[in-house]
Amino acid sequence: MSDDLFPNFRKAFNPVNLRQILDPERPKPAPIVQELGGNIFAFQREIVRVAGDGAVGKSMFLLELTANGSAGGLMLYADRVMWIDEEGDEEILSERLRALDVDVDEIEPRFRYLLNESIALDDISYREAVFAEIEEFKPDAIVIDSSTRIHSTLQENSNDDMGMLYNLAIRPMSRQYGATVFIIDHTNKSTGRTRGAGDK
Repeated sequence: MSDDLFPNFRKAFNPVNLRQILDPERPKPAPIVQELGGNIFAFQREIVRVAGDGAVGKSMFLLELTANGSAGGLMLYADRVMWIDEEGDEEILSERLRALDVDVDEIEPRFRYLLNESIALDDISYREAVFAEIEEFKPDAIVIDSSTRIHSTLQENSNDDMGMLYNLAIRPMSRQYGATVFIIDHTNKSTGRTRGAGDK
């Protein structure tokens, strides 16, 4: 294979060091969502998809979990949370937070809510603006509501498009900035599976 034809061809990879990752002295990953009884539902820096039919309470459940630190027998270990909400509006958010009886003085310093900012993560300018917001606020957890609303030109049924969105926007939130990313998604009522491509 000619280097002239493929100037960006990668000549070497870094395979996982199995001895290192299986070392019994290696620190265990820290949980971010854990059941009161001890079962771990999500680790720090994970990307977690929260899927279900419409109007079953996905957003409300995550709002309670992230605003109050617990919901449905689960505990959230996160000092700072950022939401990217392209589904709701101020009236709905107000009613939900009032229903949770949140203390604004307690929650305001650690809770950043981006609401209907028309964020399109397939656009580099929006992506860089979101990354700058993340870098400034330093959230432990990020909630995206929902996966179908955070792009403008991509096809939801295209694995290539959704894979590109994941690699360029979602994964850096976790790997580069160290946040656990919760992505709210909708299921297809006829199949019970998440809508769109498998790479979402």
